Amino acid sequence: MVMVESDPDELCPMNKSQPPSPVPESDFEKPKIADTAWQPSKPGTKPDKPDKGKDEPANRQIMNSIKIVLYATVVLALWSIAMRYQLHRNSHTDHKFVSVFPVYYRAIALIVLGGWCWGFNVQGLDKYHIEYTSLFDQDLKDKISSRTVYCISAIFTVVLLGNIITFTHAKAGIPSTLIPLCLYVSMLLLLSWPRSPFQHARYALLGALQSSFMSVFTGVGFAHVILSDLLTSYSKVFADMYSTVCVIMHSDDRHFHDHVLQSCRTDVIGVVVASVPSWLRLFQCLRAYISEPERKHLLNALKYSTAFPVLVFSYLKQNSGDLTAAQQRLLGHLWLLSLVANSLYSFYWDVYYDWGLGSLSSSNFFLRDRLIYPK
Repeated sequence: MVMVESDPDELCPMNKSQPPSPVPESDFEKPKIADTAWQPSKPGTKPDKPDKGKDEPANRQIMNSIKIVLYATVVLALWSIAMRYQLHRNSHTDHKFVSVFPVYYRAIALIVLGGWCWGFNVQGLDKYHIEYTSLFDQDLKDKISSRTVYCISAIFTVVLLGNIITFTHAKAGIPSTLIPLCLYVSMLLLLSWPRSPFQHARYALLGALQSSFMSVFTGVGFAHVILSDLLTSYSKVFADMYSTVCVIMHSDDRHFHDHVLQSCRTDVIGVVVASVPSWLRLFQCLRAYISEPERKHLLNALKYSTAFPVLVFSYLKQNSGDLTAAQQRLLGHLWLLSLVANSLYSFYWDVYYDWGLGSLSSSNFFLRDRLIYPK
């Protein structure tokens, strides 16, 4: 018989529900186990390394997905060049293609591209062992990884490319809004499918969005700032999505009309939709100033407030058909001035103040004193 020291709770499950009273170590009788119940490890064996073994197949799968998407993109680009050559031979078809194609696919393409960039950023942080997950909520950091983001982006890319190829091959007589409408419906189904393999990631992301909007009342955290800043970069995308929905709803069943596109692009609702992310960050900065009255929060709020004159003057510029030539020039100068002010302020605040780049007194020339990525 072989004497082995073991945990009594593991040998007797009843001990977990009925914990024994303390017994002196000298009076405690160690359990006896038969020889067949104990199998020692063989000499020379090394402990398993689950991290490396599990990461290699996952990395190979990610790289294979990226290669497939890249190959499909190259094929689509070549096909687009061939289609452009054919479309130039027919001015009416070319005009329709140039007018409709950006409206229907630009917003979705930018969202899918943002998903790939997101996964690339997360993979880079993991590669350099940068601890970023502690900055976010537990649900978000546990459910959304670079592999998950890559897989979701790959699926959406395949759906997008397939719809674009179908649109370019569509025969005359097919409603111009039918194929793009199928794209948006399929995207919504993929996002809302109850038994999707990415259900947890979807719920975590939706919860993070809800938390970001509620942070104006409950308190602003770093995760709220990151996600809201990301939304401000997509303000133009949100406006394009509204224009797309507007065109699909108001276009004729079989024809695309330029006046519908112009009316949707100059609608004031598009300006309101594009300004929502900036309003959110502005209110978050004011909420942070209430919790912590520091001057930097007011200056940060001023940065986001400079986006509103750009949107207003852009809207007025698009609807300036009834103005005189002098008034249109003045409006164009005001729009350009507001755009330059917003760009310079945002560049200074983000690059110099937030990122700490461009400092002459830093130990690392034009970089931060404390570097995260290696040189």
